[in-house]
Amino acid sequence: MIVYLCLMKKNFYKIWIVWLVCASTVQAQWSTNPQQNNQISTSGSGAALPYIVTHPGGTSYISWFSPGSGGDYYPYIQKLDVEGYIKWASSGIQVSSHPSMTWITDYSLAISPDTSVFIAFQDMRATGNDIFVYKISPSGTFLWGNDGVQLSNNPDFEADPVMAVHPDGSVVVAWPRTPNTGDATIELQRLNKNGQKQWNPDLIISESGFNCTWPRILPDENGNTTVIYYKEWGPYWAPNRNILAQKYDPGGNPLWIPGPVLFTGAMPLYVHPLVASDGLGGTYVCWFYEKVANHLSTFVQHVDQNGNVTIGSGGVEVNPDLSTLHLEPAIACDTSSHELYVFWRETDLNQNYCGLYGQKVSLDGTLGWGPNGKMFVPVSSKNVILVNVTALPGGVVAGYLYDDWGGTTQQKVRAIRVDSVGNTVWSNVLRDVSTQQSGKGDLSSDPFMNGQILYSWSDDRISGGEIFAQNICENGDLGPVNYDFTLSPDTLYFLTQNDISNGKSFYIGNPHDFSLDVQYVQQSGDIYPTGYASWYTTPHYSQFPVFIPPHDSLKETVKWIITGDMPLATLYYDSLDISTLTYSRRIIIAIDSSLIITGLGNKSSADISVFPNPFSGQVRITGCFPKDEQISLVVYNTLMQPVKTLYSGKPSGIVMSFTWDGNDTGGQKMSVGVYFITLQTKTDKKVIRVIMLI
Repeated sequence: MIVYLCLMKKNFYKIWIVWLVCASTVQAQWSTNPQQNNQISTSGSGAALPYIVTHPGGTSYISWFSPGSGGDYYPYIQKLDVEGYIKWASSGIQVSSHPSMTWITDYSLAISPDTSVFIAFQDMRATGNDIFVYKISPSGTFLWGNDGVQLSNNPDFEADPVMAVHPDGSVVVAWPRTPNTGDATIELQRLNKNGQKQWNPDLIISESGFNCTWPRILPDENGNTTVIYYKEWGPYWAPNRNILAQKYDPGGNPLWIPGPVLFTGAMPLYVHPLVASDGLGGTYVCWFYEKVANHLSTFVQHVDQNGNVTIGSGGVEVNPDLSTLHLEPAIACDTSSHELYVFWRETDLNQNYCGLYGQKVSLDGTLGWGPNGKMFVPVSSKNVILVNVTALPGGVVAGYLYDDWGGTTQQKVRAIRVDSVGNTVWSNVLRDVSTQQSGKGDLSSDPFMNGQILYSWSDDRISGGEIFAQNICENGDLGPVNYDFTLSPDTLYFLTQNDISNGKSFYIGNPHDFSLDVQYVQQSGDIYPTGYASWYTTPHYSQFPVFIPPHDSLKETVKWIITGDMPLATLYYDSLDISTLTYSRRIIIAIDSSLIITGLGNKSSADISVFPNPFSGQVRITGCFPKDEQISLVVYNTLMQPVKTLYSGKPSGIVMSFTWDGNDTGGQKMSVGVYFITLQTKTDKKVIRVIMLI
């Protein structure tokens, strides 16, 4: 007989005035105040068991279960953008309304490379407790139909599915199948991105005379799936357990013959294995049990990509001290260093007092933070529960619930950041994520953009209980991250033939301590009226986002294609758009129409230059002129009205110089602004734009 632990509804309650304060946060950005946080669910009747998943592009999803008519629990999902704004209806999307139960079994939430979200759970719409999986698009469309894909259909009890999403968008789902009599088995199915089953029949993990239970699965970059599971025998309340491992290729073929044994021994019924990818195709596994009678302690084992067990028999104990207990661990792996971080509840022998300890474990079982790990919260009556760990580059953030007011219904959510050598990073070592004095549970987290961690939990600050969420930044602050960027310059003036021939550059600057994801740089545009000139940016990016390292910049150059002679006027303008996930900016492009009139390939022996430009007082015009050819040198205003003729006739020499003092023909000083000095010959015209300052 197999008994599955189920997560029961909590009876939440709180006074009405608190609801008024908290309800206003439903539509808000990530809160900057730990007293408020972001309300995610609005069930009005209780919500429980949230999970959170995030996408590198800045989208996150939070799921939960809420009771409906008759007391059955139904799954919901909400989508949030990078700043914490909810994107679907305030109540979220109800995934299913099919018959369920008045209690909740565990379920699974995962995100697809295309930003869609998967959710797998059991309900009773068919012959019994069967497994269903849904795929929902970022717009809220049910991509695999309103009823999802049914993975099982039999009278046996099937619950607690887990998922592994692969780079091609396919997903492997594994779940235990428990008959009324006979051995429990594990079943697996792979669905492609369109929801079509790839393995016919399902893969089955079984062994006669034993129960195979509690699968945990991980994908790798080659499309393979690692499965970690229990093989059990003996009494159900105190089973003997082996922890076994197997890896399957995309076709469902086992790659490790035989699969390795990672652990064997007696283990409490309620202990489930924790797994984490090592970034090399291997897997860390963590659990706790009584190696020594009446002494619960946490252990870690590792199996590499080839199925070799790399830590000695039984794994490595994170803290062998017999004077305290080391239980209920949480794990996360830094896949760049391939080291595992383990945090756990450290308690006295009677489990009346507890604190928070941590340890770092390498691939061969070496303990990086000393033989007993490191203490981060001392053992005391302030109860630490629901430890949750998320890896960041060069370290880890551990979150947990903390009874700061001395009662299990009055809890904070707290976090602590630790570097790779075990030193705390934040100046205020412990950061409060939520300080609302209320009962909390079901803490879930996922790493988010640029060092952020997103947390979600159930919270009784509102009568009946709802789901709340909060981000915490890599520096320990709460609230949305600024993804703004700088532009230098913010206007591109094309005022000389050299500007057009060689292009002009601008820089997208990243002033932050994290990499900036540029989502869009406009690739081309046309000067209006079209048909005369168009511009384009180089380099041309075929795929976004483009990443700018911290305190670095991205160089872009605007170049031109001249297609016709534009009517003479003044500057013509266009804009070039650039955006990150939360900010958009615009560069103004201005081109002197006279440069288009003269064209790029119509050089003649007549030419002029001006200096200085812009000018104050007077400007000198130097010309190179054809012999025995009538020329005129005239100053025009921006309305193309003649201001003053500087010369008209045949030049007295090949090179001549003229000056303009800023006065018109009548000797009146012209106003500050833009003017055009135009050289007209029999066959050509040259125009130079000048700016008079005073």
